[in-house]
Formats: sequence, structure tokens, C-alpha cells
Amino acid sequence: MHRAEFYNETSRTLEPLLKYTYGHPDTDVLFLPNFAVVSSIRHGRPANVELQWYHDDPIEEILTNTSDILFGQYEFFFLWAHVVTLREIKPGEELLMDLGDAFEANRDVLQERAAPKDFFPDDWLKKEKRWLLASEMPMFATPKLEPGQVSPLTLADGETKLSGSLHRVGLPDTLADSMESFAEDIGLLAYLKRYVFDKPLPVDTSERVRFNNATWWTKRFDSVWASNMHYITTDDDKSNEQMFKALKRGGFDTVLAGIGQHFNLSKLTCYYPSYIVVNHCVRAHVHSDSDFPQAFNFIFPIVQVPNNSEPELILAADDGLSSYTPYRYERDAGVLLGKDGMHGTSPTDYRNDGGVRIVVSVYLGDFSDESVARGVVEDWHDPPYPNYHPGQLHHALTQRIHWSKDDPTASIGNPQLPRGEFSLLKP
Repeated sequence: MHRAEFYNETSRTLEPLLKYTYGHPDTDVLFLPNFAVVSSIRHGRPANVELQWYHDDPIEEILTNTSDILFGQYEFFFLWAHVVTLREIKPGEELLMDLGDAFEANRDVLQERAAPKDFFPDDWLKKEKRWLLASEMPMFATPKLEPGQVSPLTLADGETKLSGSLHRVGLPDTLADSMESFAEDIGLLAYLKRYVFDKPLPVDTSERVRFNNATWWTKRFDSVWASNMHYITTDDDKSNEQMFKALKRGGFDTVLAGIGQHFNLSKLTCYYPSYIVVNHCVRAHVHSDSDFPQAFNFIFPIVQVPNNSEPELILAADDGLSSYTPYRYERDAGVLLGKDGMHGTSPTDYRNDGGVRIVVSVYLGDFSDESVARGVVEDWHDPPYPNYHPGQLHHALTQRIHWSKDDPTASIGNPQLPRGEFSLLKP
């Protein structure tokens, strides 16, 4: 089983079993004996029994041959082990097993048991290889893109495309820095990190906070996301305009122009800009953010864990591929998720290392087609802004134009309340 199954803020049902598992600090795989006698053996030194594999073939070969099952179709897989005596044991003598220095130091803490020496194959103890244990997973081709250049996501062969609308878009060099600096300058960046380190919100709850004389709205994702992920988004016109101007300073107009021209759209409107923070996810909740070919979610990173090569996003693969495809965010390219663009946060756990991942998400689309605008309005659940009153969201989608093929002055940095437009400030 994966260690993350036991350290899950959204569902703690497995945590009591943790003290019966066997693990190693250099792998996230845990073994759980399916036999009550083994689980009832207490820690003690000197030990008089130990756990050993009960197989004729080397364990490296057995685990390699079964890795497709271990990490593919099933969450659980059975292997055989037995309890071996280390010396003669007298009638009535208690069986004791050396469960490691951590158990010796503090037996009251809920923790896994230390597996015996050589219990894990060497390759399993190299965390940088954990995503390659089952097989060589398909990877993406990530050629350098010019700012605003749009390219379909393809696998490393350069030909196989994914199901749904999934694209990479080249970013201006200043965009990620601009959005990180903006969040840091107004105090939002430190507040985001607090949500995953010190004061997480309860699952599926929200709160309002004030930064830079503007209101922001934070929500903790519900339990289906199996993570400690939170997002914070604009909650009034002031915060919305501040974030859009930060995007403008970073060169986001170039991104909008590239998207609009690539898809031959008439105009683009941006809405629901947010920061998303996470440092622990148990499993990917794969989903799509758009039901319309003219509507998208654009995501790019501003904070990543340094010196870490693990995937950060899971994208759905088609064309006969049986697994999802891992993707790591790029500082110079964003991911454009369109109609049926299946994706989900990759399983990850940065908590022990103090790491955190923060991305910017901006929803955008061409709402010239009234049915598209109405469809988005009808499906809207949260956040509250800009949908405090009937008609306000529709007005924002159809009247706030941030790129137009016919109007070179359209920009995400333009004032969003031109003369004659009613305010979308919450009452």
C-alpha cells in the first residue's frame, strides 16, 4: 500500500492500521501483514523473531514481475512472508520483534514498523524511481515554445495526442515572477502556505480574507479530491482588478492573443482567477473543467518544490493507453485545459520536506455564443464572485472583453468598470 493512504486529512479510516505496517524511510510503499499473529507481535530488544520473505525466487524478481499489478489495477496485492525464530523460545515466552529505532524511542506514537534489512529491493529505495516501478510510463514532449505559442500536448514520440482539448502555451519570462511577486507583496503568499502547514480549513469549507484593501475568498476542496488543496480567488471588483493588472504586468495579453488566434476565436473574457496551493494529495481526482470548445482553464506554476522531479499533474491519455500520463509543470509554459481535457492533481506528499506547490488558474473563453455563456452560468456553483445577483456573471462573461481580434486595445489590464457598466461589487 502507498504511505499516503494512511496520512490522509480527508479520510482517517486507515490511520489505526499504520502501526501494523512495515516500511522504510526511502520508499512510500508499505507492507501490511494479513495475519493477526504477526500484527500482535510487540517491539522488543533483544528480539527473538523476525519477518522474512517466504519465496524461493529472489524478492527483487518477484516484485519486479508483479509491479504492474502492484501499481496498476489493484490497490492491494498479496505476498507471502513468515515469522522466523532467531533463537530457541521457551514455552510461555513472549515473541518480540525489533521494529526499529523509532519504535524504541517512542512506542506511543502512531507510526509504521521498520522493515527488516533487505526486505525492500534496492530499486524500491530510490524515490526518484518510484514513478518508474510499474513500467516506463509514457511522458510528454515539452519542446521550447515562444510566448503565446499554442501546441497540442503530445507524448514523447511527438505524435500521440491525448483525449480532449489539452495544450501547452508558451509563457512570457515575466509572467510567473509577476504573479508570485504580487501575491508576496500583498501578503497572500504567506497566507496560502499557512493553509497547508499551520491552519488548514476543514474539508469543503470557506472563508473570506482581506488583502490590500480588497476581499478574497478561500475554499478547501471537498473530500473527493483527497488532498489538503485550497484555492483563494477574488471576491470583489477590487481584488479582481488587482489580480488582472498583475497578469497584465507579467505579459498575459500575449498568452490571450496566442490562444485566441490559435482557436480562431472572436474575443476572450477572463474570469475566476485564483491561486491554488497543495503539498499533500492521496490520489488524483481526474475531471474536466469545461464542457464547451470555446471555454478553458489555464494553469501555470509560481512555486514548485526545488530539486524534485516527481509529476505534479495527471493528464488522461487515450489511443489505447491504459494509464494516465504524468506531467510536471513548466515555468515557461502553461497548460490549457479545454473541453473534456481530463486532468487531476498527482499523488504527492511534501509535508515532511516543508515543500509546497502553488499555481495560478485563470478561466477564460469566447462567450459570443449565448448558449455557451448560459451554460457556464447554469453550471456555476462557487466562488460567489461575480455571481452575487442573477445576471452579474452573465454580464461579466459577455461584457468584460480582455482580447478581441477586432479591437487591439482590449487587454486584461483595462479598467473593468467602464462608464455605464454597473459594479459587480458584492452588496
